[in-house]
Amino acid sequence: MAREPRILFCEQDYSLARIGSRISGGLSRGAMLRQVRGQLVNGFLTLRKAHKSRLTSSMMVINIELTNHCNHRCKFCSTGLNTNIREKGKMDFETFKLIAQQISPGTTVVIAGFGEPFLNTELELFLEYAHTFGLTSNLQLLSNFGAISEKRIRRLLDYPFKRLVVSLDSMSRETFIEYRGCDDFDNVLNNITILSDEMKKRKTITQEIMIQMVVTKKNIHEKELFIDYAKRMNFIPRLKQLNTHNSFAGQLEINEFEVPELSRYSDLSYSRTCMWAWGGMMVFWNGDVTICCQDAQGIEVHGNIRNDSIVNLLNKSTLRCDFRQKYFNDPGQIEICRRCDVA
Repeated sequence: MAREPRILFCEQDYSLARIGSRISGGLSRGAMLRQVRGQLVNGFLTLRKAHKSRLTSSMMVINIELTNHCNHRCKFCSTGLNTNIREKGKMDFETFKLIAQQISPGTTVVIAGFGEPFLNTELELFLEYAHTFGLTSNLQLLSNFGAISEKRIRRLLDYPFKRLVVSLDSMSRETFIEYRGCDDFDNVLNNITILSDEMKKRKTITQEIMIQMVVTKKNIHEKELFIDYAKRMNFIPRLKQLNTHNSFAGQLEINEFEVPELSRYSDLSYSRTCMWAWGGMMVFWNGDVTICCQDAQGIEVHGNIRNDSIVNLLNKSTLRCDFRQKYFNDPGQIEICRRCDVA
């Protein structure tokens, strides 16, 4: 049975102070030391505002896009709004292998991107392959849970991963349609029920199973109902602030949905300490590599995993070094950083 639910509100903390709790489970001493060394080096380079260095930084987080196709039409997603200019496709196994072979155990691996991961029918194969390299102890799956069959749901917990986050975002069909842009509410609820039923059949499960609500003006009145529902299903309820940034939404749409007191963008200053600059990257379905998960359009692509190594793409790519120089000088001049709440 799942552990006692808790409520999360905010993005994951990648700070050095929390590294022990994040990476200790199941890692060898050598892997833990590599992660700690990586955090120290990355922090030093960020503190120095270095755009290039002889020191080699380490990957702390990687977001992998298995596809940029999606079955939902969310109001603050460039894929859902059909404004994403990138070519549509699905990652093949060979591309995923190139990524997995170069990531160190302890790295936070997020299977998300700008599409629905379960639309890639090889997802489970990818999980098994990642497990052979010790990568699933900190691997997270993000899904709308509307494009998965009952057969796949009932087998899902047999595969290795740390966390599944299911985006529900409402407790009524009306609010679901307003935010997610499609009438898939009953299907998603049914799939959640199937997974809950499968969890009850097992004496123990090793994964964290979360249901997420992005809090907006449209659904804030359903918040307590959502929390109660998640607990009844033995899932962990997660409340999340609305991300209006990477869809480049207009102010009218933002005003319609965003709860002002829960805005991620109340502080318009820049910290210049974003961990993605030296410690993260996103890989699109075709192997293109960009800076972070705010770059839906691929504006800051600086290489391809099929043509270069992760170490070089993270550290030595000319375009990435140029990006860091601009970022440490003035994040406001960079489109994906402008107004970003972690920049």
